[in-house]
Amino acid sequence: ETAVTDEKAPEKLLLKVAAQKGTWMKVIIDGQDTEEDKLSAGDHLELEAMTGFNILVGDAKGVKLLLNEKPYRIPGKSGQVVTVQIP
Repeated sequence: ETAVTDEKAPEKLLLKVAAQKGTWMKVIIDGQDTEEDKLSAGDHLELEAMTGFNILVGDAKGVKLLLNEKPYRIPGKSGQVVTVQIP
């Protein structure tokens, strides 16, 4: 018998969202699950995906993102609605 190890399992994408000010965001996870959130300053979210995220943010500077513990920069100006595709 062969033991199955976790070494070959695909790495999950872990996205941490920290709201800097009040805004909203819509997240499509792995092309199927949709999550919509209204965020207030100080709110935090943790989302997991296997293949990626498609994010629509109501304010480009309203949230900070960490992807697998590394900062992920959101393009755009304060107050601008932006779409971000990760990866």
